This record gives sequence, C-alpha cells and structure tokens, in this order.
Amino acid sequence: MKLTEYLHFVSGCRSLEELWVGHVEQMAQYGLDRLIYGYTRYKTETSLGDPDDFVILSNHSSEYLNGFMHTGLYFHAPMTRWALGT
Repeated sequence: MKLTEYLHFVSGCRSLEELWVGHVEQMAQYGLDRLIYGYTRYKTETSLGDPDDFVILSNHSSEYLNGFMHTGLYFHAPMTRWALGT
C-alpha cells in the first residue's frame, strides 16, 4: 500500500483492532515483522508510571511479552530509554 493509501486507511479505521491489524501488515512491507506499541498517560521525565496503566499492543508472542513486561526488562530496553529521552 502506498503511503497516501495507508494514511487514508488509518484515518478511516473504526476500531483499534482494525487499525492494529492494518498497521502490522503495513510495517511488515517495510521489513518490520515484530512490533510493540506502548502508551501511557502518566509519563514523566524519569518514569512511565504504573505498568497497570499502560496500553501495550504487540505481535510478539505472549511468552516474550510476559518476560519483557512483567519482569521489568522493558525499563532497561533501548527503545524505552529513547522514549524517556535518557
């Protein structure tokens, strides 16, 4: 899908599920086959807030996500440090 088609698709999605499936498919076309999306309303300069408040979307296996999220490995990951600006 071309970028303009993708943007039209994204803006026309009526559910998070529809958006996520389409996003995963589009990113796979760019060679990105494993995705994690995280959102929190409680980010500060040094914290992402309570993990119970996170919204996490991913196409990783549940075993990977459980290990990554529930043991706190996410906090030391390069992408987390990038998101926090550290």
